[in-house]
Amino acid sequence: MDLILSWFNFLPAEVLTFVVAATPISELRGAIPLALGVFGFSPVKSFIIAWVGNLLPAVFLLWWLGPVSDFLSRHFALAKKFFDWLFARTRRKFSGRYETLGEVALVIFVAVPLPLTGVWTGAVAAFLFAQETFAWTCRFGRSVCRFDSDRSFAGGY
Repeated sequence: MDLILSWFNFLPAEVLTFVVAATPISELRGAIPLALGVFGFSPVKSFIIAWVGNLLPAVFLLWWLGPVSDFLSRHFALAKKFFDWLFARTRRKFSGRYETLGEVALVIFVAVPLPLTGVWTGAVAAFLFAQETFAWTCRFGRSVCRFDSDRSFAGGY
């Protein structure tokens, strides 16, 4: 751990906490323990920096996945084929389960404290199920705040 931190010693601790929270694998599960244990931040400071760092990529993903996939589909036949397949497969395979549980299913998925179940994957899932961008940005913020961070403070990771 010290070796990895030494590679980034030119960054302030707050920025490093923010960056760790923004990465897709560690998200809050890595950022809050890093801020609390290694940098000695208060729980409130750790939470705020990590929460903002974790939510920021989701906002950009939710706002840009649609336009980027539309652009790629219009300009590249292979991308169009891929996105058509992806949307059809996802909706065919998961629409019944998703419709049964509704939005609760996605919030629970984002809140589960396992790798690849955070806001990055949740943003992609919301995009695939054609959810409203602004509403899901707010929901991710609340679910991350309510579930992931509570478990991090309690040492559940």
